[in-house]
Amino acid sequence: MTFLDPSAGLLAAAFVVPALLALYFLKLRRRPVRVSSTMLWRRAVHDLQVNAPFRMIKPSWLLLLQLLALAALLLAFARPAIDATSGPTDRLVILIDRSASMSATDGVGADGQTRLAQAKAQAIELIERHNRSGDATGKSEAIVIAFAHEARALTRFTGNRVTLLRAVESIQPTDQGADFPAALRLVRTLVMQSGESESAISSRATIALLSDGAFTPTQEPASLGAVGAQLRFIQSGPNPDAPSFNIGIVAAGAQRDFEDASLVRVFARLINSGREPVKVAVTLSALGKPVSAKTVDCPGATDDAPGDAPVTFELRGAAASAETTIPLRLSLTVDDALAADNHAHLTLAPPTPARVLVVGPETGGRPDLYLLRAIEAASRRTPTPTTYAAYESSPPVSANQGGYDLVVFDRSAPTAMPLPPSLSFAAGLPIDGLRIGDLDQSHKPTMIVWWRRTNPLLRQVGLGAIEVYRPRPITLPGEDETPADESDPQALPAPVSPWSISTIARGLDGPLMIEIERSGERRAIIAFAVPESNWATSVSFPIFIANTLERLAQVGAGAQARSVTTTDPITLRAKPGADEIVLERDGSTERAVPVRASATVAIGAIERTGLYVARGAEEKDSLLAVNLFDEIESTLATASTVRVAGEDIQQGGVGQAAPKEIWPLFVLIAFALLIVEWVLFALRSKV
Repeated sequence: MTFLDPSAGLLAAAFVVPALLALYFLKLRRRPVRVSSTMLWRRAVHDLQVNAPFRMIKPSWLLLLQLLALAALLLAFARPAIDATSGPTDRLVILIDRSASMSATDGVGADGQTRLAQAKAQAIELIERHNRSGDATGKSEAIVIAFAHEARALTRFTGNRVTLLRAVESIQPTDQGADFPAALRLVRTLVMQSGESESAISSRATIALLSDGAFTPTQEPASLGAVGAQLRFIQSGPNPDAPSFNIGIVAAGAQRDFEDASLVRVFARLINSGREPVKVAVTLSALGKPVSAKTVDCPGATDDAPGDAPVTFELRGAAASAETTIPLRLSLTVDDALAADNHAHLTLAPPTPARVLVVGPETGGRPDLYLLRAIEAASRRTPTPTTYAAYESSPPVSANQGGYDLVVFDRSAPTAMPLPPSLSFAAGLPIDGLRIGDLDQSHKPTMIVWWRRTNPLLRQVGLGAIEVYRPRPITLPGEDETPADESDPQALPAPVSPWSISTIARGLDGPLMIEIERSGERRAIIAFAVPESNWATSVSFPIFIANTLERLAQVGAGAQARSVTTTDPITLRAKPGADEIVLERDGSTERAVPVRASATVAIGAIERTGLYVARGAEEKDSLLAVNLFDEIESTLATASTVRVAGEDIQQGGVGQAAPKEIWPLFVLIAFALLIVEWVLFALRSKV
């Protein structure tokens, strides 16, 4: 137990205790009165003994009870509190998890209460306690931060109770995973900069993490102790030893058959977080109508992993051959704790031949003949060849307006990034730090010694017999930069490229094939031209071109369905003349983003799952399928500890972050003692 304001109790005791004792030290002087017998007034016997102004206090139950009652009242003045591991803090950071698992309806409290509702109730209690436990200087402040995939500060550091409570009530759930490291980085920044003075760094701060702990362990570079902060973990949801029942779809996809474009195969992966095996009904809908249903046996979870079960469907007929983008939906018929993962949405492009633009070499001339024929065979449509000069004479948006699904650059590097996906041979793209070296006539031939067979571009593509006569060196972003001196505190870190670049094939001297991705936008670069190898005469070359059309253009036979997760940043292409792109879900507007100078519009991540209609976007981007697909969130596990900087933080109650005042209890004790004292006094005064 601690006292939040001991000085008030001591000051009151300095005045009140001497006054009570003085009443027992002083003797009353009474006027003598003659009576017939002193035996009639028993109390007068005591007064007859009073013949001096002061005397020593004799033991008395009344005095003892009065002192105890007074002591209880004085302790109440000192504001006693329990539970907190330390005294009141100057700053309280309330960090509330609003990830998908926090929407589970297994929160401790009322029936059907979500974990987020439980966490918000705990946050409100924290604010009430912290508001009452401010120090004598009145500098006690708090801040509310909500986090899922991103962390957002909903208030500044403030002592305004109403502002803090409104911020907590405004927190809405998401269908995203929890990025705990991002939340800690924001907390560290706010704690260090809140006061904009040195005192802010040295002030005491408590971070109250209100979460179910359903995120991966975090290894932070430095602990929060560096800024005088302590982390308190307040768990929401059930006990970790009692997992919640939930069946969720954690992966789904669809693909057209390579030989028959009117056949679509749909698959999904289910997990079961409960211990008992269950049967669950899975329904496939296309174009808004149910077309098939299956019952799946999903095994129970073990100590190591949740239960796992696959399910597949085949879609034929009019729904599979529709001339517009086909919305697909997988639904589970199950009453479980989390609804966000009971559905999966996909969009599948119509079975139309791919439209490919092939740009010839920078030095002039037409594209390679083998390349044109392989594209025609894979796309079932004659590609459109053009010269490099003709392509560069028009703005890059012209290719998009022409309706091309893929742009192939044959020994030609564009000066601006094309809007459609692209495949480049012996040429680079305008990406900072990415360079394709000039042709070195003296360079020795090389073999492809390694390739990533699991990459969709190289599926069933054998490269062991391919010889590259004149390879061109590839320099990836960051490879030619001087590393920063980590010992220099002023050294700036190297810039992070927004592109995700992976090597998918390598020769003796370096990468020969790379895949580039950003916000669902994919591109591929081959470090040599088709005539500079024997690849064109290999059966693997047309297979690679077919994989490229499937992976990059995502149309025609073999095309895959499209979807994004709630954490993926999204970029859409606007229709010519569109002023804004409006996202709608179930007929209601969710977001409107204006179209700037570029036809490419950054939408960002979408927090809730569902099928969205993008008004103002190109037809190819007009439907947007957003899913959770996060096994950690769907498992609904809770944790009793969280790990920060190698330290395990044990869960605790609200009292660990803010002490609970118990002065009303001491007032009741004082009142009870006064009642007992009054009863004893009444008994002694009885004649």
